[in-house]
Amino acid sequence: MEPKIAVVIPLLAPEVAKDWKHVQFCLNRTLRSTLNSKSVDLRIFVVCQSEPEEMISDRRVVFVRSEHSIPEGAVAMGFDKGLKTAQGVQVAADFDPDYVMQIDADDLISKHLFGCIIDHPGYDAYCVNCGYEWIEGSKKLTRRYHFHRFCGTSFILRYGEDLFPAWLGNKGNAKLICETSHTNRAEVLLAHQYKIYYINEPKVIYVSGGQDQLMDRTKRLRRRIKDAVFGLWRNKKLTRERRDEFFIDS
Repeated sequence: MEPKIAVVIPLLAPEVAKDWKHVQFCLNRTLRSTLNSKSVDLRIFVVCQSEPEEMISDRRVVFVRSEHSIPEGAVAMGFDKGLKTAQGVQVAADFDPDYVMQIDADDLISKHLFGCIIDHPGYDAYCVNCGYEWIEGSKKLTRRYHFHRFCGTSFILRYGEDLFPAWLGNKGNAKLICETSHTNRAEVLLAHQYKIYYINEPKVIYVSGGQDQLMDRTKRLRRRIKDAVFGLWRNKKLTRERRDEFFIDS
């Protein structure tokens, strides 16, 4: 039987987006990439204050109206993203998924990503430990190791009250795995004796360079300097094969 995967995508409100048209373009691209996944029963929950226009039509995509007000400021936007993720996980209960993954609204996933669950069953979490960074429009991808430390699109978690206690009704669990930052989620999972499978081949693309990203500019500059030094090892051409794998239009 195909595993049931719920994907939760928190989406910016148009009132705070710097370029709402581009946000919608990126979301469409992310949806196409995710829907291209193989061998799984998939449902995508996009949580937003305002439903975007001109979206691709697919019965597996569900738009969920956010219960929360429009955020003001970067801190509030980060908090809003967490609230939307929580709401998406709650709504996914009706789908009764085996696993859930939060995907940022501009990132891309390999059509083979969820195959890791089929090939390596029985884990509580699947951690994307290697991925690509792509500056939109570039003809190259940059391989990133310890990918889960800087990209939120990096964990597939078993769906249940132990990993999502506050969101799914189990209030007794003091440590909320679901609310742990992706930067140290693996350590928390291991400390609680959950089994993690590390995905060490690049199966996610973190898309950078967008106006609506919250990345610190100083960190971005340091990363570019390192890339210039280690470019021969890290940089890969955006070939036709990779475009097909991540469903990137030419």
